[in-house]
Amino acid sequence: MSATRCLFAVAAVALAVGGGWAGPAADPAVDRPWGVAPFAGEGVAGFRDGPREAARFNWPTAVAVTPDWSVYVADFGNHRIRRVDPGGRVTTLAGSGADGFADGTGPAAAFSGPNGLALGPDGALYVADAGNARIRRVALDGAVTTVAGDGVRGVRDGPAARARFVYPTGLAFDRKGLLYVVDRWANNVRVVTPEGVVGTLAGDGTPALRDGPGPVARFNNPLAAVWDTHWGLVVADSGNHALRRVGPDAVVTTLAGGPEPGTMDGPADVAAFAWNTGLVGDGEGGFFVSDAHNHRIRHMSHGRDVSTVAGTGVAGERDGPAEVASFRFITGIARDLAGNLLVADSGAHRIRRVVRGDAQVVRAGPGIAVAAPLADD
Repeated sequence: MSATRCLFAVAAVALAVGGGWAGPAADPAVDRPWGVAPFAGEGVAGFRDGPREAARFNWPTAVAVTPDWSVYVADFGNHRIRRVDPGGRVTTLAGSGADGFADGTGPAAAFSGPNGLALGPDGALYVADAGNARIRRVALDGAVTTVAGDGVRGVRDGPAARARFVYPTGLAFDRKGLLYVVDRWANNVRVVTPEGVVGTLAGDGTPALRDGPGPVARFNNPLAAVWDTHWGLVVADSGNHALRRVGPDAVVTTLAGGPEPGTMDGPADVAAFAWNTGLVGDGEGGFFVSDAHNHRIRHMSHGRDVSTVAGTGVAGERDGPAEVASFRFITGIARDLAGNLLVADSGAHRIRRVVRGDAQVVRAGPGIAVAAPLADD
């Protein structure tokens, strides 16, 4: 068996061994009220560290939260990784601000449009450095190293240092330590083993919607992914306006949406999205989804019913109750320990918080809810 086929088998086994599901649960998106509040960012495109309400971002695209209550942001337009600490202060963890490539610590490192974030089993942040066609690792002291990709755009499996990506945007870890990479422009899903070998899990590279075994399945501009103990790997297939599942044996199926854009709530077979850009597990076998062109946050329950959590559907930056709140263009999404959501509102250059009406904050700094690991919801 070839190395690539072995890797395919390892990934398929990992997708198949998640924990079981205890049974249907109430949909948190409809059982509790939600509201939208500011979290970080003045709302003006730019770069400025400091108090969270005065800080500036430039098209933030991803959010990750860690056990020490910190919130990390992929600041795409500033080519930096930023941190919001529990006291409400924004600092730069890594990146010089120049569009480039360099490993190093803090400002000595360089990124090119960092796009996706995932918290690794080693406690470090992993970054889909889309413009550099590489996967980077950022230790929480700011030390940046390259995990995979030689920087030349393409699709090549094998040792991580020689592997090639086209434009990686989404990352997700499973409980075996496999790192899944959503490569937007390659229209595929790759996997990086802890031993440093890269393989293609699903997608033949042709932009289309086709279910089936990994090598023949097709995606269209997939942007993000999350690993879930019940479903396995779930992909936000943006160009198909769908949620796709990569299940046991890497067989791809469509969970909800596609192929045409729309705004419909309801059962999966009638629900519709419009350029879904991010997703995170709800802890109960469902997912919260950033529905960018609809300017809404949506929810798919474990039973595959889709509902709207927040957003009027009209672009804006209004805070308040979910039914009147508005978003500009939402991308990355994370969930905190209290069950609240942190959303990268890229078009507003802000991080927004979507809060349960009856949420209890277990621990917080000034105005900041508890953060918890994004992985393995």
